[in-house]
Amino acid sequence: KDSKKRKNDYDNDHSDKEEKKSKKKIEKVAKLLGYSNETNPFNDSNLLQPFIWKKKNEKEIKQSNRKTNENDKRLELLEEIDKVRKRREERELHLIEMDRLKNEEQRLKDMSQYSNWKEKEEEYHIQQIRSRSIIRIIEQREEFIDLI
Repeated sequence: KDSKKRKNDYDNDHSDKEEKKSKKKIEKVAKLLGYSNETNPFNDSNLLQPFIWKKKNEKEIKQSNRKTNENDKRLELLEEIDKVRKRREERELHLIEMDRLKNEEQRLKDMSQYSNWKEKEEEYHIQQIRSRSIIRIIEQREEFIDLI
């Protein structure tokens, strides 16, 4: 009885340790990828579980043409994920910079249009003053400022 109980306890402890290891591994992968089974843009509840191409593996085994093992493939995939993440970040930075430049150009354009508008407004007011002055002189209602 004791040996069976010990063996059962050992099996339970061993399975608990393996569960903890697998949980740690899943957390590590989730941290590395930035996604978890609950929160991911793909709505995949098995996102962190490795996907196995059964038919492909069977075919490769038949052909005995397995050049890389699963760990190498996993490392390649993680490197590709890092590259994609970096490209995405670079693109976002590029878009932010382009938006900033576009806003700067628009601001400069608006400033130049405003200065032109201001000059035209001043010119219009001077013209109005002159025309009023001429009208007053013609109607013989001139003021001192009209004569100057």
